[in-house]
Amino acid sequence: MQGLCCSFAGGKTSESQIVLGLLVSRDGYPLSYCIFNGSQYEGYTMLPIIDDFIQRFSLDDFVVVAKVEIMPPKNRKIQKG
Repeated sequence: MQGLCCSFAGGKTSESQIVLGLLVSRDGYPLSYCIFNGSQYEGYTMLPIIDDFIQRFSLDDFVVVAKVEIMPPKNRKIQKG
């Protein structure tokens, strides 16, 4: 089985890609993740990931780190909490 190397530059590639949502602790340790099809617009994946993490881990306070492309006005509403 051959591994895949994906570009993070946002360019088109012939290789398969995924969108990964990662939940980490305050110390940076990975706690959980969600994976989406790489052909799906990543702006649509952020809110479902956050909702899933909030419910599964009973979160009441968290920080979102994301690139600007997935922070359209709809996703920014979570900032106002």
